[in-house]
Amino acid sequence: AASDVYKRQIMKNLSFLIFYSLLNSNIVSCQGINKAVDDFFHYQFIHPGEVNKLSYSEIKGSPYLTDDFVESKIYLSKDSIFSIHLRYNIFNNQIEFQKENEVYAISNPEIFQKIKILNSTFIYYNDKSDSKKNSYYKLLVEGDCYLLAKNRVRFKEQGEEKPYVGASPAEFIRLKDQYLLFLNENSPIAIKNNKSLKNILSDKKDEISDFIKKEKISCQDENDLIKLITYYNKLKQSK
Repeated sequence: AASDVYKRQIMKNLSFLIFYSLLNSNIVSCQGINKAVDDFFHYQFIHPGEVNKLSYSEIKGSPYLTDDFVESKIYLSKDSIFSIHLRYNIFNNQIEFQKENEVYAISNPEIFQKIKILNSTFIYYNDKSDSKKNSYYKLLVEGDCYLLAKNRVRFKEQGEEKPYVGASPAEFIRLKDQYLLFLNENSPIAIKNNKSLKNILSDKKDEISDFIKKEKISCQDENDLIKLITYYNKLKQSK
C-alpha cells in the first residue's frame, strides 16, 4: 500500500539522519542522537495546521484534556516511537503542539498508528467518503472489535443579562464520553443501549446476551464495556 511505502521511506530517512549525525560529530551521545531524530521527525513528519482560534481567557471550564502541553508519544509503527509535548483540544478535535513558541494543530494525523497522551491512547479514524466522520478516538480495547471512546466538550454561550443577576458566563462543559465499536472496517458505531450492543455483535448474539445478563453489563459503564468487548474478542479468537 502507498502508506507502507511512505513509512518505509520514513525509516530510511531516519536511518540516514542517525548515520549522518555520527559521521559529523567526534562524540555523539545517545541523547544527542535521540534529539536529532526527534527534531527531524518533528519538522519532517508532523505537518503544522492552523489552530481553530477562540479566546478562552474569559470562558469558564476548559476545552482541553490537559491545559498544559505534556510529554506524549507518537507511534509511526510498533517500533518507531517519538516523544513530543502535546495537548488535546477536545472541543476543536485537534491535537496541538508547539513549534518556535507558536501553537499548531497536527494536520496529518492519519499517517500515525496512535498517539499516547498521559495514560490515554488515541487513534485517528479517517473516513475517505465522509470527512465529517474524521475524528480522534480514545482506544480502550483492540482486537477483532475495537472499543473506542469519544471525548466530548460542549460550548455554552454567554447567557442574556438579567436584572440583579447579570449574564451567565460562557462556559466549556465536559460531557460524558460516547462509546463506539469499530469492526469489519466499517465506520465506528455508537453504542446506544444493550440492545444495540447485541445487534452490533450479532455473530455472537447468544453468547453476548448471556454474558450481559450474567455480568449485569451496563452500556454506560466503561469498565463493563471493556470486560464485554474483551470477552467478545476471545470468542472470536477461539472460533
